[in-house]
Amino acid sequence: MERLKHGDRVGGHAVGMDERSNKSSEGAFQTFTVLRDNLVSPIPESLPYENACVIPLGLSTAARGLFVKNHLNLQLPTTSVQQRTDVLLIWGGSTSVGCSAAGYEVTTKASPQNHSYLKKLSVSLVFDYKSPTVVQDIVKAMKAKRSVGAFTIGVGSLGSCIDVLDLCAGKKFVA
Repeated sequence: MERLKHGDRVGGHAVGMDERSNKSSEGAFQTFTVLRDNLVSPIPESLPYENACVIPLGLSTAARGLFVKNHLNLQLPTTSVQQRTDVLLIWGGSTSVGCSAAGYEVTTKASPQNHSYLKKLSVSLVFDYKSPTVVQDIVKAMKAKRSVGAFTIGVGSLGSCIDVLDLCAGKKFVA
């Protein structure tokens, strides 16, 4: 591999449990792991390994839920700045998925301490996840928009997404 050299700091996505691989040498929880070159990336000196290690799983989770055919099947991101007008509901905006919306208008919920961070990432609307009216507030904000679906992870979140999408125009799928 020409883009990396011995001694480089790298992070990568271990695929030992992928049914297409199923090789214990490619599993993540061991002293030495074999990584595929197309799933490895250099990491800067300023990024601690503890922070870098979460990036591959977060990106692959977002990619699968947002762009794979049997999930939300959204349009892939492009290199041009392209803001889409359809709304994506992400139940948990400060998660790795919430930070990977690929140009879609995003409505989400998060703790107030993350609201300004999400606004910097171009999230359109952020609601306080502890608000007792968060579902109603999101429905009100999304009602005039067209939904491309919702992405959620977490116990109890599916029902909330269904409640929101039921009252919105557009796609009703929850990944």
